[in-house]
Amino acid sequence: MEDEMDDDVVGTAVLDRTAPLPERDRRGWLAVVALGIGAFAIGTDMFAMAGMLGGISRDLGVTVGAAGLTVTVFALAYAIGAVLLSALLGSWPLRRVLIGSAALFGILSPRPARCPVAWWSTPRESAVSG
Repeated sequence: MEDEMDDDVVGTAVLDRTAPLPERDRRGWLAVVALGIGAFAIGTDMFAMAGMLGGISRDLGVTVGAAGLTVTVFALAYAIGAVLLSALLGSWPLRRVLIGSAALFGILSPRPARCPVAWWSTPRESAVSG
């Protein structure tokens, strides 16, 4: 019978999922997970911000539309900056770019908290809120 397999031929179509991943593959998945968490955090950040625009506008004494510029400016800066920084820093070592970016973020993050009024408000709005 031609349909029978020889006893010395062994084959399987089932992948053994219990086998441990090689170290190289584990590091690759760790990078994918880290990028996924980062993308989730950035995306969630803007949704949370949109829900708080009413409170932000009341606290700053500006219109909701003016407070909404925070979301617009962030999105534009992110879109333009990602392309430009990729082109400019593409040949730099990744570790140097990451450490430099984190340091710059840490240095510049407290600056907006020290502003007395919203930078996008008009002089009239500043006089009313101040």
